[in-house]
Amino acid sequence: MSNNTTFVGALSNGFRLLFANGWSISIQQSQYHHCSVGQTAEVAIFDDKNKCYSYDSSTREILAADDDIALGTCSTGNLNGDDIALIISIVSQRNVSSQVHNQRRSKYNQ
Repeated sequence: MSNNTTFVGALSNGFRLLFANGWSISIQQSQYHHCSVGQTAEVAIFDDKNKCYSYDSSTREILAADDDIALGTCSTGNLNGDDIALIISIVSQRNVSSQVHNQRRSKYNQ
């Protein structure tokens, strides 16, 4: 685990932020993602074991995903800059696990 936050370029119109605590977020924006280019972006959240999480923009909470959700379906689309800034502020904390809401998101309620 690095002691620094790093940016990793992505080939799919975005980038990934790797935080010192081992967590990361992937921010994507293109016509092929769930977003309005220039206005919103699609974000995926991963813990230090690469388990994916989602973000509920109505409650402004990070939700633990069910184990049976496929890696490519854990992203949350159409997030604005305020939502993304909040996600970064939560995920970059050393004790991020205590900030994740325990309510599990069903793959049928995406």
